[in-house]
Amino acid sequence: MAEPTGKDAASSGPPAERDGSGKSVEALSSFGEALVKAATATSAQTADRHVSAAFALGWQMAQLYQPNTRPRGERQSDDLPGLGSLADHDRVEILVDQVQAGLAKLKDSLEAAAQEPIDLGPLRKSLGETDAGRRKAALDLHRKLLGRLTAADFRLGKAYGLGRALADTCLKPSTHQGAIERLRLERVANLLQWLDDLSTALPPHSGHSVANSLERWRDWANGAQHNDVANTTAALRRQGTLWRALLSGEKAGTEMLEVRNYLDAAGALSDRMRSIVLGVIARFPVVTGLVILLLAGGIALLAVGGSAHLVAGATSLLLAFGLTWKGLGDALGQLAGRVEQPLWEACLDLAIADAITVLAGNAGDQRGRRTLALQRADSA
Repeated sequence: MAEPTGKDAASSGPPAERDGSGKSVEALSSFGEALVKAATATSAQTADRHVSAAFALGWQMAQLYQPNTRPRGERQSDDLPGLGSLADHDRVEILVDQVQAGLAKLKDSLEAAAQEPIDLGPLRKSLGETDAGRRKAALDLHRKLLGRLTAADFRLGKAYGLGRALADTCLKPSTHQGAIERLRLERVANLLQWLDDLSTALPPHSGHSVANSLERWRDWANGAQHNDVANTTAALRRQGTLWRALLSGEKAGTEMLEVRNYLDAAGALSDRMRSIVLGVIARFPVVTGLVILLLAGGIALLAVGGSAHLVAGATSLLLAFGLTWKGLGDALGQLAGRVEQPLWEACLDLAIADAITVLAGNAGDQRGRRTLALQRADSA
């Protein structure tokens, strides 16, 4: 019997190929490709280095206003001094240099907003005066910085204020009760609001992670069991340096994680994905049932070798909904990937908060940051 040719040959192929719906195997292959592509897509980077620089500047100004809020370390007589063992006047000079460097990073933002350059002359002149004179010069500079940064970009002013307030929260308390007072509900609420407002402009995995860690300190301080934590001020001071490192961009959030933290994040992602799937099934039972039926049908077709009449029946069903096998796989893969990617980011934020929070009993502190902070305080 002669083989069909031309138009007859084109019309004699499998139904799935004649009608344009493709082969059933394409549903699975395109699902995998779309899933990987959507899940590995990187989010648009919105972090603004100027916001991080303004935060760091606020932190430095808080230290400059009260330089005696730092612990003083001991050194051997034949060792060169480190920052921790420098005299206050030496440390103040370094802080002024840091403020100058911070202003240099923000120079283009201030100039673009037609803001006058900030003169550090009065502050440097005050270094030879009394503490009261230096504090007054620092206060005058603070007012100028807050006003001009806010005028240039409200985010810069808010980031500067956040750096100042967070430094005061972590560095100023000298007693356990003083730390509790700094972590009272209304005060932490302001910090959390600023972190929420700035989260998009802060470095990746910093705003939400720090906010989550700060909430844990707030809950501890305002709970009934906060007196069971020893050496609160040392732990809170170390906590502040970790928060500062993330928010200023000094260290990436993922660099805080250990292998166990990643495993915990993966477990949390699995739990959340399961909850979402169950929620979708409960809310859209008909649509979900149809999708499951089509996927199951595709797998069954592969298992039985793609029987022609089964393929034709499934293909007709797909066409009734305006779908193709490849389109079905693409749609499901993209949906799953787009859900998974932001969920993974959120789980990483929580894992970072676990890793950096130095409260007692935190199982996520895989590097023993709290223990090291208390040992350092004991040896100071």
